[in-house]
Amino acid sequence: MFKGVVIIIAFLCFYPVLAPLLYKDDFTPVSRTNELLSDVNPDVIYYMHTRLDPRLNYEDEFINNISLVNFTSAEDEKLNYKVISKVKENTYLIETEWPWLWGDSRYGYFVVNIDNGYLRLIDNYITESVSTSISSYRLYDDRVVMDIDNKKISLLL
Repeated sequence: MFKGVVIIIAFLCFYPVLAPLLYKDDFTPVSRTNELLSDVNPDVIYYMHTRLDPRLNYEDEFINNISLVNFTSAEDEKLNYKVISKVKENTYLIETEWPWLWGDSRYGYFVVNIDNGYLRLIDNYITESVSTSISSYRLYDDRVVMDIDNKKISLLL
């Protein structure tokens, strides 16, 4: 009996040291490079974000399967964006940054497939208010999970 109590106490003493090693979350930290998609007009990214952001009021609806060669836009504004990761062949996780009040920003996250001259939106998430940028992400077979403001947000692949 005494031997069992000693083993339990020893386990409880070493558990805080061993737990992080046993339950590593395997999230990939986001690099702060500003990689862009060279064959994609930045106006396409602006179009996606503005038509899908519920806090922006646009009369026209978002149309998916955008022809990159034929896309035209009369918008003068530009939107900062960067590629977070190439998650699969021809599939990318993109972050957009929408300037908000007092120097803050709202962010949008898009999983897009670019193939044969067309950009197809697979899934998206746009923050509801000002927030910090994505800090890390993890890829699964059918989704990407992002850590944003200590919340886990999942997008389909």
